[in-house]
Amino acid sequence: MKKLFLILLALGFFTACDVEPIDRAVLNDTGNNGNGNGNNTSDEPLALNAYSWDLNSTVPFFGNIIINTDFSFNNSNKVSSSIVASTFLGQPFTENVVYTRDSSNRITGYTSTSSGMTTNTAVVTYEGNNISQIVYDYVEDDEDDYTYNFAYSGNTITRTEVGSSISTVFTLNGNNKLIKKESFDGTTSIKTEVLDYDGLGNCIASIITGEDATTTSFAFDTNDSPLKDAFSDQYMLSFLNDDYSDDLGSSMAQFDSPNNWIGVTTPEGSVSFTVEYDADDRITSRNGSYDLGDGVLIQLSETFQFVN
Repeated sequence: MKKLFLILLALGFFTACDVEPIDRAVLNDTGNNGNGNGNNTSDEPLALNAYSWDLNSTVPFFGNIIINTDFSFNNSNKVSSSIVASTFLGQPFTENVVYTRDSSNRITGYTSTSSGMTTNTAVVTYEGNNISQIVYDYVEDDEDDYTYNFAYSGNTITRTEVGSSISTVFTLNGNNKLIKKESFDGTTSIKTEVLDYDGLGNCIASIITGEDATTTSFAFDTNDSPLKDAFSDQYMLSFLNDDYSDDLGSSMAQFDSPNNWIGVTTPEGSVSFTVEYDADDRITSRNGSYDLGDGVLIQLSETFQFVN
């Protein structure tokens, strides 16, 4: 299933935080199942000691595409750094990503290094509590650099890119949830994504019209997701810093939903993940191994380690 491959690969880009841009290409369906059978009883957010997200795919012509990301967390249960090991077209890359924060603990940017050399940086600027600008610098190729500026009006955020005719309008609801992303080339709408949520705040559907039109739905267990709190200070960055063509439903399902994402359905079919839990119903792993046909194989593996 082509859509599943692109969803999982897109999550790889999210976890890799824009290190080493890779062309997104190619691909078809099937899967395993996993479900929790209880709720976490603690009122405290689940505090992570470590979290890893690994994708190993085999694609004709491209060979192995590997993205292995290991996250570290600070005492506030927020991501402090990550190590990203990736392989594309037989070339291995290892990057260390370090996040910087201001006195209010807001992310002000990140720096990626490889073999002691800076590979890319991002600087996030605020006006009051709002992100006003993101400047990304990919050291090896200025064509990948960009500067995003943001304007706020009511419940909408309009993003413009310096030197580009494309703008994007993000619409949030009263609970600060992203419910719509619409991109324009000049005044012409070219792509719209509408997100739907259940009563708990889980992102259950993404409806895209215009470019790459499709409908995707997401399934969840009833247990608390440790990723929501751990990545909460990256919530706005996760969509404000995307490309206009990126689909946001999968990252909202995985990183901003209060329950654990366990399955996805696209027009091509449905896939469920194999999920394991500990005695306290905390997710400890989420896995999938899929043969999508035409020589395309995907192995997904996530592991969660908690402070206590």
